[in-house]
Amino acid sequence: MGKIAEEHPVLEAPTEKVSPFAFTESDEKECKEQKLRDYRQKINAKSIEKQRKGKEHLWDDATSLTLRCMKDVPAEDVMWLWHPYIALGKLTLLEGDPGIGKSWITLAIATAVSLGRGLPGQATGKPHNVMLASAEDGLGDTIRPRLNTMGADVAHVYAIDDAITLNDEGFTRLENSIGQEKPKLLIIDPLVAYLGCGVDIHRANETRSIMARLAKLAENHQLAVLAVRHLTKGGQNKAIYRGIGSIDFTAACRSVLLAGCDAEDQASRALVHIKSNLAPAGPSVGYELRDGGFYWTGESSLTAAQILAADNGAVGSELDEAATFLRDELADGPVPGKDVYRAAESIGISKRTLERAKSQISVITRRMGEKGKRGGGGWTWNLPVDLHRQDGDLNDAGSENDLHRQDRQLRKFGDVNNFEANNLSKPAAPGDVNQASILGMPVDRVIEIWRSKKSPMFALRPGEYCRDLEKLLKNPDCQELHLKAVRAWLDHL
Repeated sequence: MGKIAEEHPVLEAPTEKVSPFAFTESDEKECKEQKLRDYRQKINAKSIEKQRKGKEHLWDDATSLTLRCMKDVPAEDVMWLWHPYIALGKLTLLEGDPGIGKSWITLAIATAVSLGRGLPGQATGKPHNVMLASAEDGLGDTIRPRLNTMGADVAHVYAIDDAITLNDEGFTRLENSIGQEKPKLLIIDPLVAYLGCGVDIHRANETRSIMARLAKLAENHQLAVLAVRHLTKGGQNKAIYRGIGSIDFTAACRSVLLAGCDAEDQASRALVHIKSNLAPAGPSVGYELRDGGFYWTGESSLTAAQILAADNGAVGSELDEAATFLRDELADGPVPGKDVYRAAESIGISKRTLERAKSQISVITRRMGEKGKRGGGGWTWNLPVDLHRQDGDLNDAGSENDLHRQDRQLRKFGDVNNFEANNLSKPAAPGDVNQASILGMPVDRVIEIWRSKKSPMFALRPGEYCRDLEKLLKNPDCQELHLKAVRAWLDHL
């Protein structure tokens, strides 16, 4: 036995008896770690299994977020009230300066919705109800007459006649009314009037929650919300930053429309699509305010930059610069027109701005060439120096301004289509002015008013002006457009 033990020492019997079930400290630690690993593996397996079954979240805990797997979210088509400008179930913002016609635009859209027709580029559809909140226009003296003028079906238009604020109570009342009347369009004009005095419109954290609730309201009821907002004065050239208040107003809306006019042509107005998240931006849509009504005029070339240029003062300064240039360039006498254009281009004055300045300061153009030869010679430009010799009181700045105003008025009202010829008669013969009548008054009475009101002058021909109406009527060169302009001037007294 001893010999075997020497050859195989591992078989040597232990000196102490040890239980085969005894755990050492390291064994106990390893066992705990193994149990922990098994527990974690079990939890992970459960998590994977729940995810496979489409569970929204792992923990059944009220504090957890609600998650939706995008596999389970069906794709939806965008429905439109007016493609691509106003979507159903979404927010749209209409911006513009006061007096530019924003309220007219909202009522024109409301009219079209009430009739099921009339929006530019939109097919005829079913009439729908409209709900509007207006804080600036009276229901009886402004809104109803405008709707009547545009031919709206007022049975489909509902105006909110209460003072409401977009807080918890206000949203509850608004949603109840929407549930009753089921409008497809909600107009809020202007939006900031309904936010309440405690809301700072320049703080995103205060406006964001209100815009989110409006968006949810639109989504839940599948109606379009059209909110109106005024512009700030200057400062920003990008259109989306020009609205008053926080940029969050713009961010929350899926579409933003800018209403305005051409800085170089105040009569040219349009609705410009400056933000569109749901479809490519639509073309600008022209509109007019005339004869006490609103009229869509079709697609317009007007851009947001042109609309904002006037408010930034850029166009005004360019026009003043061009007028100063012309006075300096023509100070020494007539200059060939092509040389004037060339000199203006060399200092960065555009042809269009130059021609507007030319009209503003009444530059005279004459064709210089050999008589009888077509195309002979060229056009020259000259300052209206003769106006200083027509009357003794024409040297003051006021008289010159009158002349410029009258020239613009002649251009505006000179078209015979703008007047009813049978309401205005020409003199029977030169020198027999008392037989004529203007606006139903004897001419001598018109002459008296004309003189007492320090009337503007007329341009008889380039370089020749007349302020005295009696002389004008006796002048054999007196034209019907002169008399029409007299009538227009009297109408504006």
